Amino acid sequence: MELDQAHRLSQEIFGTVLESLNEGDLSRESNCDGWSINDLVEHVIGGNYRVAGQVEEFSNTESIFERFQSSANEAIQTFEVPDGLKRMYKLPMGEIPGSIFVGLRATDLFAHSWDLCHSLRIDEELDYELAQTLYDFAKPRINPMMRGDGKPFGLETLAEHGSSITLKLMAFLGRNTSRR
Repeated sequence: MELDQAHRLSQEIFGTVLESLNEGDLSRESNCDGWSINDLVEHVIGGNYRVAGQVEEFSNTESIFERFQSSANEAIQTFEVPDGLKRMYKLPMGEIPGSIFVGLRATDLFAHSWDLCHSLRIDEELDYELAQTLYDFAKPRINPMMRGDGKPFGLETLAEHGSSITLKLMAFLGRNTSRR
Protein backbone atom coordinates (compact mmCIF):
# COMPACT_ATOMS: atom_id res chain seq x y z
CA MET A 1 0.00 0.00 0.00
CA GLU A 2 1.33 3.45 -0.90
CA LEU A 3 1.65 5.93 1.97
CA ASP A 4 -0.83 8.42 0.52
CA GLN A 5 -3.38 5.58 0.40
CA ALA A 6 -2.41 4.66 3.97
CA HIS A 7 -3.06 8.26 5.02
CA ARG A 8 -6.50 8.31 3.38
CA LEU A 9 -7.42 4.95 4.96
CA SER A 10 -6.17 6.09 8.38
CA GLN A 11 -8.42 9.16 8.12
CA GLU A 12 -11.37 6.92 7.18
CA ILE A 13 -10.73 4.56 10.08
CA PHE A 14 -10.47 7.41 12.58
CA GLY A 15 -13.76 8.80 11.23
CA THR A 16 -15.45 5.42 11.59
CA VAL A 17 -14.30 5.03 15.18
CA LEU A 18 -15.29 8.64 15.92
CA GLU A 19 -18.81 7.93 14.64
CA SER A 20 -19.18 5.26 17.34
CA LEU A 21 -18.81 7.87 20.11
CA ASN A 22 -21.75 9.33 21.93
CA GLU A 23 -21.74 12.80 23.50
CA GLY A 24 -20.91 11.46 26.97
CA ASP A 25 -17.79 9.66 25.72
CA LEU A 26 -15.98 12.93 24.93
CA SER A 27 -15.38 13.74 28.60
CA ARG A 28 -14.05 10.25 29.40
CA GLU A 29 -10.35 9.63 30.03
CA SER A 30 -8.49 8.44 26.96
CA ASN A 31 -5.66 5.95 26.63
CA CYS A 32 -3.29 8.94 26.28
CA ASP A 33 -2.08 10.11 29.69
CA GLY A 34 -3.68 13.36 30.76
CA TRP A 35 -6.03 13.58 27.77
CA SER A 36 -9.76 13.15 27.60
CA ILE A 37 -11.28 11.60 24.50
CA ASN A 38 -12.25 15.12 23.45
CA ASP A 39 -8.61 16.25 23.81
CA LEU A 40 -7.52 13.33 21.64
CA VAL A 41 -10.03 14.16 18.90
CA GLU A 42 -9.09 17.86 19.04
CA HIS A 43 -5.41 16.85 18.67
CA VAL A 44 -6.25 14.92 15.50
CA ILE A 45 -8.36 17.77 14.08
CA GLY A 46 -5.60 20.29 14.83
CA GLY A 47 -2.98 17.99 13.29
CA ASN A 48 -4.99 17.70 10.10
CA TYR A 49 -5.26 21.48 9.81
CA ARG A 50 -1.51 21.84 10.48
CA VAL A 51 -0.86 19.52 7.52
CA ALA A 52 -2.86 21.92 5.38
CA GLY A 53 -1.08 24.94 6.88
CA GLN A 54 -4.33 26.26 8.30
CA VAL A 55 -5.91 27.17 11.59
CA GLU A 56 -9.33 25.68 12.17
CA GLU A 57 -12.29 28.01 11.82
CA PHE A 58 -15.61 26.48 12.79
CA SER A 59 -19.04 27.50 13.90
CA ASN A 60 -20.62 26.36 17.13
CA THR A 61 -23.22 24.48 15.08
CA GLU A 62 -20.71 21.96 13.69
CA SER A 63 -20.44 18.62 15.42
CA ILE A 64 -17.04 17.24 16.35
CA PHE A 65 -17.52 14.64 13.60
CA GLU A 66 -18.22 17.37 11.00
CA ARG A 67 -15.14 19.24 12.19
CA PHE A 68 -13.04 16.09 11.89
CA GLN A 69 -14.36 15.39 8.36
CA SER A 70 -13.52 18.94 7.24
CA SER A 71 -10.01 18.68 8.68
CA ALA A 72 -9.47 15.22 7.16
CA ASN A 73 -10.50 16.47 3.72
CA GLU A 74 -8.05 19.37 4.00
CA ALA A 75 -5.17 17.07 4.97
CA ILE A 76 -5.96 14.54 2.25
CA GLN A 77 -6.14 17.26 -0.40
CA THR A 78 -2.84 18.75 0.78
CA PHE A 79 -0.96 15.51 0.25
CA GLU A 80 -2.77 14.64 -2.99
CA VAL A 81 -1.97 17.82 -4.95
CA PRO A 82 0.78 17.29 -7.55
CA ASP A 83 3.64 18.46 -5.29
CA GLY A 84 2.06 17.36 -1.98
CA LEU A 85 4.47 14.48 -1.45
CA LYS A 86 7.52 16.30 -2.84
CA ARG A 87 7.39 19.62 -1.04
CA MET A 88 9.02 20.24 2.33
CA TYR A 89 6.95 20.69 5.50
CA LYS A 90 8.18 22.56 8.57
CA LEU A 91 7.53 20.59 11.74
CA PRO A 92 8.78 20.96 15.32
CA MET A 93 11.29 18.16 14.57
CA GLY A 94 12.59 19.99 11.48
CA GLU A 95 11.81 20.13 7.80
CA ILE A 96 10.76 16.88 6.18
CA PRO A 97 9.51 15.93 2.71
CA GLY A 98 5.84 15.18 2.16
CA SER A 99 6.70 11.61 1.25
CA ILE A 100 7.79 11.07 4.89
CA PHE A 101 5.29 13.40 6.54
CA VAL A 102 2.35 11.54 4.97
CA GLY A 103 3.60 8.31 6.56
CA LEU A 104 4.07 9.94 9.96
CA ARG A 105 0.60 11.45 9.74
CA ALA A 106 -0.96 8.12 8.73
CA THR A 107 0.84 6.42 11.63
CA ASP A 108 -0.36 9.08 14.10
CA LEU A 109 -3.96 8.74 12.89
CA PHE A 110 -3.85 4.95 13.09
CA ALA A 111 -2.39 5.13 16.60
CA HIS A 112 -5.08 7.55 17.74
CA SER A 113 -7.78 5.38 16.17
CA TRP A 114 -6.41 2.53 18.28
CA ASP A 115 -6.28 4.84 21.32
CA LEU A 116 -9.99 5.60 20.91
CA CYS A 117 -10.83 1.90 20.55
CA HIS A 118 -8.70 1.01 23.57
CA SER A 119 -10.26 3.81 25.63
CA LEU A 120 -13.78 2.72 24.71
CA ARG A 121 -12.98 -0.98 25.06
CA ILE A 122 -14.09 -1.77 21.53
CA ASP A 123 -12.35 -3.92 18.92
CA GLU A 124 -8.78 -2.64 18.48
CA GLU A 125 -7.93 -4.72 15.43
CA LEU A 126 -8.28 -2.09 12.74
CA ASP A 127 -6.84 -2.99 9.33
CA TYR A 128 -4.15 -5.66 8.98
CA GLU A 129 -2.64 -4.43 5.69
CA LEU A 130 -2.57 -0.82 6.90
CA ALA A 131 -0.98 -1.84 10.22
CA GLN A 132 1.71 -3.78 8.34
CA THR A 133 2.38 -0.88 5.97
CA LEU A 134 2.73 1.57 8.85
CA TYR A 135 4.88 -0.80 10.92
CA ASP A 136 7.22 -1.25 7.94
CA PHE A 137 7.30 2.54 7.48
CA ALA A 138 7.80 3.42 11.16
CA LYS A 139 10.31 0.78 12.25
CA PRO A 140 13.36 2.28 10.46
CA ARG A 141 12.29 5.92 10.91
CA ILE A 142 11.20 6.38 14.51
CA ASN A 143 14.37 6.64 16.53
CA PRO A 144 15.20 7.30 20.20
CA MET A 145 15.46 11.06 19.55
CA MET A 146 11.72 11.06 18.72
CA ARG A 147 10.66 9.25 21.91
CA GLY A 148 9.84 10.34 25.44
CA ASP A 149 8.06 13.13 27.28
CA GLY A 150 7.21 16.06 25.04
CA LYS A 151 8.15 14.12 21.90
CA PRO A 152 5.91 12.60 19.24
CA PHE A 153 6.29 8.98 20.41
CA GLY A 154 6.49 7.19 23.71
CA LEU A 155 9.19 4.76 24.73
CA GLU A 156 8.79 1.42 23.00
CA THR A 157 6.89 -1.16 25.05
CA LEU A 158 6.72 -4.90 24.60
CA ALA A 159 3.91 -6.64 22.78
CA GLU A 160 3.07 -10.11 24.00
CA HIS A 161 4.50 -13.01 22.01
CA GLY A 162 2.16 -13.82 19.14
CA SER A 163 0.51 -10.39 19.14
CA SER A 164 -1.15 -9.06 16.01
CA ILE A 165 0.67 -6.59 13.77
CA THR A 166 -1.63 -3.87 15.13
CA LEU A 167 -0.49 -4.55 18.71
CA LYS A 168 3.16 -4.81 17.61
CA LEU A 169 2.85 -1.39 15.94
CA MET A 170 1.17 0.13 18.99
CA ALA A 171 3.87 -1.27 21.31
CA PHE A 172 6.56 0.06 18.97
CA LEU A 173 4.90 3.49 19.16
CA GLY A 174 4.97 3.35 22.96
CA ARG A 175 1.43 2.26 23.76
CA ASN A 176 0.58 -0.05 26.63
CA THR A 177 -1.20 -2.80 24.73
CA SER A 178 -2.54 -4.68 27.76
CA ARG A 179 -6.20 -4.30 28.61
CA ARG A 180 -7.06 -2.07 31.55
